[in-house]
Amino acid sequence: MNKHWNMDYLGVMVDMAGCPNRCRHCWLGNHKNGNMTTDDFRGIAEQFKRWRDENGDGIQELGFFSWWREPDFRDDYRELWRLEQELSSPGRAQRFELLSIWRLARDENYANWAATLTPKTCQVSFFGMEGNTDWGIRRKGAFKDSLLATKRLIEAGISPRWQLFITKWCLGELDEFLRLIYGLELHKRCESIGGTFEVFINGMSPEGNGYDLIDSFIEEGDTSLIPRGLVDICRDPIERLGQPEYAMLDSLLHDDSPPNVSANIQSVSVNADFDVYPNIAEPSEW
Repeated sequence: MNKHWNMDYLGVMVDMAGCPNRCRHCWLGNHKNGNMTTDDFRGIAEQFKRWRDENGDGIQELGFFSWWREPDFRDDYRELWRLEQELSSPGRAQRFELLSIWRLARDENYANWAATLTPKTCQVSFFGMEGNTDWGIRRKGAFKDSLLATKRLIEAGISPRWQLFITKWCLGELDEFLRLIYGLELHKRCESIGGTFEVFINGMSPEGNGYDLIDSFIEEGDTSLIPRGLVDICRDPIERLGQPEYAMLDSLLHDDSPPNVSANIQSVSVNADFDVYPNIAEPSEW
């Protein structure tokens, strides 16, 4: 057995229904939407439970998830959550700070159901204002969905966490984006439900769909165009945004920390074609 392989736990994410979006930043790339059955899901779980290595050892604990890209995309999301708990090792069926923004805008009961679970936080993504957000998510109406989802989250007692993917195309509308945050009184409304409103800025990565966005990546000096007021309320510092390759390369060359040589995999993903990928880098054929 590879000494770097940890057999204590493995998460298995099954893309049963797919995703309503084709976000331009998505490191997972574009995959077709499938229509797996619950019997398919049970069969996948059983194969991982039965698997043994050359020494006869299996994986000690397994967590099974009925989605990979968009959580709760299927109408039977409640039943699938119960099935995840049934198939997973005790305590290994988990929820994350991710909900379906698409469903939040279309299913009036979804937010209240999600509020019965933990955590009481949900990430909502933007690429700027309406035109850029619809462009970035590649779905008309995505911006309006995100605003309605934000409203329904707060009404249900869940704090929205806004994530802004920054490109050259949205630099000129960030003052408007900042006014939107204050106009909606998001800090005050989240405090009223005992939560905290957070906003943070992400750059783009040249992986998955991001390979096609190179021309829109912000560059050295572009960060000066981000309003000071937005920087001040961001959860994380923005110093590394727009950092040029020569600076990152120099930093790596002078980094004395030991290399990460572990091949430990904590989770794998199963797509609609039943292909399995390790959750490391993008899911490509290579």
